[in-house]
Amino acid sequence: MDIQNIIIGPIITEKSMKEAGKGKFTFAVIKSATKTTIKKAINQTFGVNTTAIQTTISKGRKKELVKKEQK
Repeated sequence: MDIQNIIIGPIITEKSMKEAGKGKFTFAVIKSATKTTIKKAINQTFGVNTTAIQTTISKGRKKELVKKEQK
């Protein structure tokens, strides 16, 4: 697993912006990444020293398709 390909990008929402003010940042990463590989990628990419990594897996939303009746 290549360190440069672990981080997909930042997650920008109202909640993540409030947390960024407190020094907590939110990133989308590949699903196969572990906490240790995420920590190494963050440290190397941004030149910081991370203290903790929290992960969660979010499932996508389901869309319901509605067919229009023909007249």
